[in-house]
Amino acid sequence: MKPQPPTSIPRWKSTRIFRTSNAPTGYVTQLADIVIPFRDQFPGSRFWFTHYVDTIPSDLSQKTQADLRNQSGFLHQHPMDPAVEIHLSIRFRFESNQQTDSHIVNSISGNSMYLAEPLEPYNFEKGFSEKRFSTTETLQRAKLVSELFYQNCLLILDLIDTNTHTFETSGHNLNRFSGNPFQSITHILTNPYQTSTASPLPLHWIPGPGVFPLAQV
Repeated sequence: MKPQPPTSIPRWKSTRIFRTSNAPTGYVTQLADIVIPFRDQFPGSRFWFTHYVDTIPSDLSQKTQADLRNQSGFLHQHPMDPAVEIHLSIRFRFESNQQTDSHIVNSISGNSMYLAEPLEPYNFEKGFSEKRFSTTETLQRAKLVSELFYQNCLLILDLIDTNTHTFETSGHNLNRFSGNPFQSITHILTNPYQTSTASPLPLHWIPGPGVFPLAQV
């Protein structure tokens, strides 16, 4: 029996959270400081995060752009072009209510390692069923995609060693490019998909000197 489409649109919000550290563990530390406490404080409350190492986004408020430039450690020279400034951040989207909103604001306030944009409404239906994810924008597709992204983020957090702020390693030969068990998990997630021409969905791992198709690994 086909699942019935949801009848109400969940209320979500979003923020971009910048960090000062450019150490290898900086991203994982950010997840441990901000996202893991959110998961633990609000079990079952959905969220989704993405990771960025990029130039200053053009859609940032003027205040945030000024804060990034004026506060120490938030901008870094691009390793390939010292004239270009880059930032380190996550975009965090989450189910919103008074408690979750306050928790995110309080977890960042007063912490000199982090700087965040004000919370903004996140359009659940448009965000999770945009053209990348759906040819026809529907609430049902948004619900399915959001749940997949949420569970993926839970798995990412579960792969973190909170003592060392590093990702779990796996010596299995099928994880040889990354040493991370998610390499095999990504392969299995992709395996059931297929293009409209009946060929496998292409997915590649780039370890450095070469590009390897995960479907053949």
